[in-house]
Amino acid sequence: LTAHSYFQGQVDSGSCQMSWSRPRFVLQTEFDKGWTRFADKYQLHLYREGGFDVHDEPYRIPVLFVPGNAGSHKQVRSISSAAAAAFVELAGKDPEVVERGQIGFDFFTVGLNEEFTALHGYSILEQADFINDAIRFILSRYAETRAKHQVASADTEFALPTSVIVVGHSMGGVVARTAFTLANHIVGSVQAIFTLSTPHNNPTASLEYYVDKVYMGVNSFWRHGFHNGTLDNVSLVSIAGGNRDGMINSDYAYVGDLAPARNALSVLSSGINDVWLSVDHQSILWCGQMAIKFARMLTMIMDARRPEQILPLDERMQLMRRELYSGLEE
Repeated sequence: LTAHSYFQGQVDSGSCQMSWSRPRFVLQTEFDKGWTRFADKYQLHLYREGGFDVHDEPYRIPVLFVPGNAGSHKQVRSISSAAAAAFVELAGKDPEVVERGQIGFDFFTVGLNEEFTALHGYSILEQADFINDAIRFILSRYAETRAKHQVASADTEFALPTSVIVVGHSMGGVVARTAFTLANHIVGSVQAIFTLSTPHNNPTASLEYYVDKVYMGVNSFWRHGFHNGTLDNVSLVSIAGGNRDGMINSDYAYVGDLAPARNALSVLSSGINDVWLSVDHQSILWCGQMAIKFARMLTMIMDARRPEQILPLDERMQLMRRELYSGLEE
């Protein structure tokens, strides 16, 4: 099938029962105590965009959104809505996108009780533990649904996902990196992390000793992980809001000393083509220019033909630099 007929077929086949409400957050009730010890404390939802998404089961490319300090799972809405629109736009222009493995995204999002992770080190660890369990659950769902919704032509075969793209806002980016250091992390289950206004290098406020201790341990792990093979194929992209962000010093968002240039990219929103704006701490999630640019970039790096569901590291880093850098960095 071409991309256009794929999308049209998905809409037509489910239009009789389809909910056109936007947004919808589908609680993953099967993600219970059998999967995680934090089932009574945190929740996992699947975002669905009315008018675009037909099915309440995942079958496309998995993405997990992690909110920040006192954040809500609903903050995923602008990015995920823009991603749905970006895929439909791409499919309308290029009928062969599905054959290249570009099939759209399943955005999952976690409800973390709006905890103050910036002030409590143990909350960082508990959320990171939950994130690892959530990723394991998400990947388990595709064995049945990916085959059920196989829509490409006979010449294209989609692989079962072995990794999830992670997007973290603020302290959510720290939680995402912390997840790599825990015993329940599945090596290779995350190949790409995108962080928005995340204080990677230092806590925003050193009010508790254990926050500093978690930061020291996590950053040490990442600085050494690219030398011992643990993080070789992981890309880490950090986008900061600049001087309008009154909560996070954008210098803290720099990841060049945590990962080698082959794997890392740091950029201010004011230096991104088609954005050119400094944005405050919350609006980096819903600023129209930012959401559209970010969604289109995600669409470009997807490849459902590969188990990782994204392009190889060097190829995707080259593409992301082209999309995010102004061209004056050299």
